[in-house]
Order: sequence, then structure tokens, then C-alpha cells
Amino acid sequence: MVNIKDYPLFIPPKEVNSKKPREWSYTEAKVYFDWFMSVKDDRVEYLLTVLDEDLTCDNEKSLKRIGQKVFDLLHKEPFSTDESSGKVITNKGLALAADISL
Repeated sequence: MVNIKDYPLFIPPKEVNSKKPREWSYTEAKVYFDWFMSVKDDRVEYLLTVLDEDLTCDNEKSLKRIGQKVFDLLHKEPFSTDESSGKVITNKGLALAADISL
């Protein structure tokens, strides 16, 4: 069983983490791409485990159900916090949002 409080952050390699993607050289873009491809499947699997979901043949229903679960999670800790201005997404929330796009 996974604990949502342990949700992994989405942190690219340090070689590219301090630059905007449009500023990357070809080599830096390749570093990011290789890193991304190496973590993508594990992140999707972890996301599906957290959501207690499987990928089914009915993609439309799966995506709607998964999207609703992510929406609900983004309104809870550790994915957001209550501030005087309202809910603020945390780094774990940003990671969850990034993973839903995978």
C-alpha cells in the first residue's frame, strides 16, 4: 500500500533544472529526454497505484474517473494547502498534475 504523503516530486536532472526548456542546448534537451523516458513508466504505475486504478480498454471512462480522482486529491494535503488567499498547490500537487499528463 502506498502512502499519498510519500508521493514523489517531479524533479528533472540538476543539469537542466535551473534553466527554462527553451534555453536548453541540444545536449541538455537530450539529458532531460533520457531522464523523462527512464521515469515515465514508474511514475504512471505509481500514480495508478495511488488512485487504485488500472488502465482499461475504455479510455474515455478511465480518463474521466482518473481525472476526477486527481481533481479531488489536488484539493487535499499533501497536494495543496490552505492559505489566506485560498488553496495553493504544493510541489507534490505539481508532481501529481505532471503525472496525469503522462
